[in-house]
Amino acid sequence: MKAKGFGILLLVNMFLVSGIAMAQSRIVVGTGVKLRAEASTSSNEVGRLSIGSVISPVKTGEKAQTIGGKTAQWYFISQKDLEGWVFGGLTEPYDPATSLQTYEKIFKDRLAVDDAQYADMVELFRLAERLSHEEKEISAQTEYELFRLKTLRKALQAWQHVKSGSDDVPTEFRSLKSSLTFSDPSATFTVDSELFWKLFEQHRDLPIADEIAWEASQNPLPGETEGYPPAVLSVYNYTAGRYLREQPKGKHVHEAIDFLLKFFGPYGWQKDMIAELKSLAADETKGMHKDLSELREAVQKTEPGDDRDKLLKGLAHFEELVPTAK
Repeated sequence: MKAKGFGILLLVNMFLVSGIAMAQSRIVVGTGVKLRAEASTSSNEVGRLSIGSVISPVKTGEKAQTIGGKTAQWYFISQKDLEGWVFGGLTEPYDPATSLQTYEKIFKDRLAVDDAQYADMVELFRLAERLSHEEKEISAQTEYELFRLKTLRKALQAWQHVKSGSDDVPTEFRSLKSSLTFSDPSATFTVDSELFWKLFEQHRDLPIADEIAWEASQNPLPGETEGYPPAVLSVYNYTAGRYLREQPKGKHVHEAIDFLLKFFGPYGWQKDMIAELKSLAADETKGMHKDLSELREAVQKTEPGDDRDKLLKGLAHFEELVPTAK
């Protein structure tokens, strides 16, 4: 028995030395990560791994290397039609039990990049789309769907830097054209805000509903108001006003009120509109009174506070300036 145990221990040690089958599953956190024939950046590229890919290394390199400021091992993978070495600094340990948290971090880190590249955002969008289709648990599926909309928006923003002024939908998103809106003044595409609001309506009982509503209220709208009073008021009512109506106790209430105070507060620029307000047609002023009434009701639903009171006074003052249709 002792001889048999010694033989098993020796075999395990041999595997440890060679680095075979000792690495846990890992997830790719970079975009377009290159797979190499050998464990070296100078080796030939034999394939690529997309962000979010889960890999199962079968062995590790002989020693860690420092590349791009990251020190890590190389990992050899052999799965499906891919076989080669990937630098571990572009991957992280992966545990299926905490997959949602892992993917959350990937999305949040990438969406926070100011100068994101279009190709990177397309790859991130495809990951979000895949996860939203594969996930069965409703809360996680909804979160992936929100990331899908946010990555689509980010990709479209990056596209404008690639082909500024183009009124063509990017090839990668032509099948989604009905989900996009085009702004003539800036010649830019963005996601239709109603898609965010629809997602909110479908899942308003989930904890993530508040974040969806806030994203909906912050989503860029097509066109420009150019200071035209009815248009300006309509935008405030549709964005921050709608958030307050839907989420009067949401965690972004103070931000929404601060946003509205910039216009309706004591230092807002609405006084410059007085002359233009007097020249508006009856149907235009009627629409403004409707928007103001809805805004006032939305603010009144929130918790009492100094900023809330200031906003209500500002709304009342502005409403006095808008002519009443006779």
